[in-house]
Amino acid sequence: MGRGIICSKVHHGATLNVQSTLMSEQAEKLLQLKAGLEREKVKNEQMKFELDNQKIEMDKMKEGVVNEVCAEFRDEINHMKLSLDFFVSLVELATLQSALSRVTSHEAQLTTNEITSPQIHQHSVSNSCITNLQAGKQIAKASNFIDESQLSVDKEFIPYIIQESHPLLETPPHELVGSAVVLLCTKIPKEVVAEGVILIMDPTEEIDKVSLGPEFVKVVIKKATKRNRYLERPHRGVNTIKDAVGKIVAWEFVNALEK
Repeated sequence: MGRGIICSKVHHGATLNVQSTLMSEQAEKLLQLKAGLEREKVKNEQMKFELDNQKIEMDKMKEGVVNEVCAEFRDEINHMKLSLDFFVSLVELATLQSALSRVTSHEAQLTTNEITSPQIHQHSVSNSCITNLQAGKQIAKASNFIDESQLSVDKEFIPYIIQESHPLLETPPHELVGSAVVLLCTKIPKEVVAEGVILIMDPTEEIDKVSLGPEFVKVVIKKATKRNRYLERPHRGVNTIKDAVGKIVAWEFVNALEK
């Protein structure tokens, strides 16, 4: 019986030792886990701090980029505004000049209409062929034969003033198409440089995409009398009278005399 009690005490003591050992091991593991959690917490804090710093840097960079872009756009907008203001000022100036030019042209036309007929004004004589002094002489001569009290204008049969040394054109303009003509030099008045035929008298007709205009007609050169004279309206490959033989050119109407 005594042995049983002793064995029971020994067994109970061994059990306590084992339990104590297990508790010590578990406590150590818990401490290790706690230490590991603390380390992870510290790492997380560091990562959070770094992320906050990166966010601050990104915000600064973003703000800098936005400010730079805004500054560039602001400068560009200011430049465009200045350019627009400049062009608007040019347009306004050009509009004013155009209006003044139209007024001046209208006044000049009214003055011209007082001394010339509408047809003569439409086919005006160029400065290279007749001077203002010659024009004054011709008008003065014509006035000697006109009774102003019986003056009437027939637009279809108004004579066309060419030059003092040549006869007046008695034929209405639309009937001259197909007529044989002698062609005068525009630079040296009274000099015949070629012979040809009038083809078209439409001002809207074009040669090399250039309209004839009211002062020019389309002619074909049949014969050159002054081969080296230059054309007043040269075009592709045709510069002199010699080049123009057999070809169509633009010739000033007042320098095309009917044969």
